[in-house]
Amino acid sequence: MDRTINDFGEIKNDFSYLRTAPMQTVFSSIHPIQPPPPPPYAVASPPSIMHSSSPAALPHMVWPSQIVIMNNNQIPMHTAHIRDYMAWSIINIVMGCMAGVIALVFSFQTRRRKQEGDVKAAMKMSKITLVANILITIMFFVMTAFLIVYFIYIMSFLKSIE
Repeated sequence: MDRTINDFGEIKNDFSYLRTAPMQTVFSSIHPIQPPPPPPYAVASPPSIMHSSSPAALPHMVWPSQIVIMNNNQIPMHTAHIRDYMAWSIINIVMGCMAGVIALVFSFQTRRRKQEGDVKAAMKMSKITLVANILITIMFFVMTAFLIVYFIYIMSFLKSIE
C-alpha cells in the first residue's frame, strides 16, 4: 500500500473510498416485540475539497448514506428455555437415519416459533420434535441390532454349508 501526500498535507492511499454518511440501522422483524430504536447519529460533514478560508467557497455536495438491514434473529427471553433439539436431529441424520430429516424440519419449526415469540406453539413443536427424535433413535438402534443378528445368522449358515 503506497501512501502519497496531496497539496493540503493529507496522507492518501492508492485506493480511495467513497465517503458516506454514518450507517443507519433498520430492523426488520416479523414478531411483535420490537427492539429499541438505534441511537441518533450525527451527520458527517463532507471533507473539504478546496482549500479556502471562507466556508461559502465550498461547493454544495450530496453524500450518499448507507442503510444496513438487520434481520432480528434474536430469540426473545421468555422463549429461551424451550429446547429445539437441533443437534439431536442433525446427529440422527449423520448416524444414517434419513428419517432424521423429519426431526430436523420439526427443529426448524420450533426455532422459528421461538423467534416469533409464540410460546404455546413453540412448546408444542418442541414436544413433537422430542418424540420424533426418540422414535428415530430407537428405530436406528433396532435396525442396527437386526442387521448385526442377520449377518451373524447368515455367516453361521454359510459356515454350515461348507
